[in-house]
Amino acid sequence: MPNDLVPEIRNRTGQFDEGSVVLCVQLHAFERLLFCNVGALGRTLPGAPVAEHRSIRSELGPPKGITSHPDTAPNRRIETPVPRYRKALHGTLPALGFGPEKTRGECPRFDARLGRPASP
Repeated sequence: MPNDLVPEIRNRTGQFDEGSVVLCVQLHAFERLLFCNVGALGRTLPGAPVAEHRSIRSELGPPKGITSHPDTAPNRRIETPVPRYRKALHGTLPALGFGPEKTRGECPRFDARLGRPASP
């Protein structure tokens, strides 16, 4: 955890245990992780075409197979059929619906990052 973040977190929360936080920077499309459980996406985002998302997932395999091409990027695959989708508003709810265990099982690199001991 960068040292300059610790005082800010303590200031905002009143407490902070550095050992209980794993910093994970998600370099790729966050929405790619939502394809770990398309059912959760459908439950939290009314109008999401769950059958279409399942088809995409079946065709492309694990979430890392969903490309970052501007027309086929994970966010486009969600936004196109559900134009009101907004990452900050709607993206966290499906992730909370299936938690890190499902994501770790589907995404080995994500799992490896979370499994590393914290750096000094």
